[in-house]
Amino acid sequence: MSLDDKYKRFLFDIIAEIYDLVRPQYPRSLIDDLEEASDLQRRNRILEIGSGTGQLTKGLAARGFNIDYIEIDPNLAGVARTRLSKFPNIRIKIGNFEKMKYKANYYDLAVFPTSYKWIDPNERIPRVTRLLRENGYIAIIETHHVNGDTENFFIDSQTCFKRYDPNTPDTFQLPDPTGVIARKYEEETKKCFNTVL
Repeated sequence: MSLDDKYKRFLFDIIAEIYDLVRPQYPRSLIDDLEEASDLQRRNRILEIGSGTGQLTKGLAARGFNIDYIEIDPNLAGVARTRLSKFPNIRIKIGNFEKMKYKANYYDLAVFPTSYKWIDPNERIPRVTRLLRENGYIAIIETHHVNGDTENFFIDSQTCFKRYDPNTPDTFQLPDPTGVIARKYEEETKKCFNTVL
């Protein structure tokens, strides 16, 4: 992880409540797809890595899954603790996924809700593979900012980008949805997992 990435991750934590307010929610259809593709059954065990403010966690917990929520940033976890307080099927753990201890062959699904890129590339697949039960699943969720309905907002916000990040090129444009690289981690994961969706 570059110093720039470490700084960005730190920023999420110091503005945790603001981040939670402006971050788009995960659609219900994503949770439906995740449940179907992973063949999840009520009371299955999920390891959610880099859970942020618990937006995805809440949707999964409402369906009765047992979830170990892991987040390295304490302020993000604090927001999640409030959001998830009514769910007895969630265990919140604050710490570094690469260094924490977990039960081997225990989880049915490991899910990275827009957090995969923050985990050490040398650790993420070998570690998750040890923690999953036989025939377990891994889900890597990513979001992308693309050209679309909010084009005017994008144009209007460029002055803010230029003010706070002077390195933003004048030619920067949001990509067309068809230009987004899907499954960019497939090469890394295919040694241990088959692609389902």
